[in-house]
Amino acid sequence: MGLDMYLLKGTKVAGATIEDYLTANNIAAHKQDMKTAIKYGYPIWTQYDFDRDDVKRLHSILENTKLNEFYGYIHATIFEEVAYWLKANYIHNWFVQNLQDGVDECQYVFAEENDLRDLLALCNEVFDKKDDVFSKEKLPCVAGFFFGDVEYNEFYYSGVEETIEMLEKILESTNFEEEFVLYTSSW
Repeated sequence: MGLDMYLLKGTKVAGATIEDYLTANNIAAHKQDMKTAIKYGYPIWTQYDFDRDDVKRLHSILENTKLNEFYGYIHATIFEEVAYWLKANYIHNWFVQNLQDGVDECQYVFAEENDLRDLLALCNEVFDKKDDVFSKEKLPCVAGFFFGDVEYNEFYYSGVEETIEMLEKILESTNFEEEFVLYTSSW
């Protein structure tokens, strides 16, 4: 329990919005849930009744559905999780301040290549200096319910180093002409 943060990657579809991607992902997940329930004879507790127009309209996104296995359960998604943080409130704060206009409502937001490069450069600078005053000014911790430690200590700098590694891998493996990256959090 606490602040969980994710970067998700998917295939770009011309004209698609975040809402389109999220709706398509829900459709894919629920269709797979229905198939699993029927296959194993599980009771079906909810209706998976989607607007047929949405399914048709989002067909080009739904073509990118992937099946993942999670503890023996098959889950359908259009996203690939490419980064995960737990209680790295200073990284979360950077996304909130720089991409979410200071609004922290666990929303999804596009993280463009330049955004990720800016965060990477900042993390490199903070990690290289390891100066608490500089870190507090440039990549400050924020307190919150189960947001984790707010000290500039080894845990903080370890999280900055992990962020550097994740961002380098994402930037190296993502074709931003054909793929998008989304940031979201939950707490």
